[in-house]
Amino acid sequence: MLDRVGEYFKEIVALVFTLLVIGFGIQVWNIVSPVNDAIREQAIVRARMSEEAKYSAYNNHLLSGSAISTAVKKYADIPRFCVYVGTDSTNSNFNRYSYDGGQCYQLSSVSPPTASTTVLPSSNTYQQMVTEGTPVYVDIRNRYRSSLVRDGNDRITGIVFFRQ
Repeated sequence: MLDRVGEYFKEIVALVFTLLVIGFGIQVWNIVSPVNDAIREQAIVRARMSEEAKYSAYNNHLLSGSAISTAVKKYADIPRFCVYVGTDSTNSNFNRYSYDGGQCYQLSSVSPPTASTTVLPSSNTYQQMVTEGTPVYVDIRNRYRSSLVRDGNDRITGIVFFRQ
């Protein structure tokens, strides 16, 4: 009979020990899981900040017309990235430029600049923009206020230049 009590006691101790290990594992998981979530969110924020740093020179700055041609060349490899330039002092009409005449998102709002899901062909190429005498020539002496264009997912899809 004492042998059985000893065996039961060993089984109970093993069961209690197993439950303690499981409980400890759950506590560690509850501590680590929020830390992992915080690390993941921080990584996302850093990635977004790094992405936006590429465009910081064009975020709400007063620039010359030459900065527009630089922007078109600089971001030529980004698909559907477009530069929008106000054609008059009221900034009600915009020319769309891409380096190779690719596609652009249509502006759905100007304040703040927002891109719609509608894709349009770029109305002009880089070559037309820098060729004096063409109807879409951007005069390097003009001053423009720049702003970033974002889509519904807060992704930067272009730069808009408002003529001053």
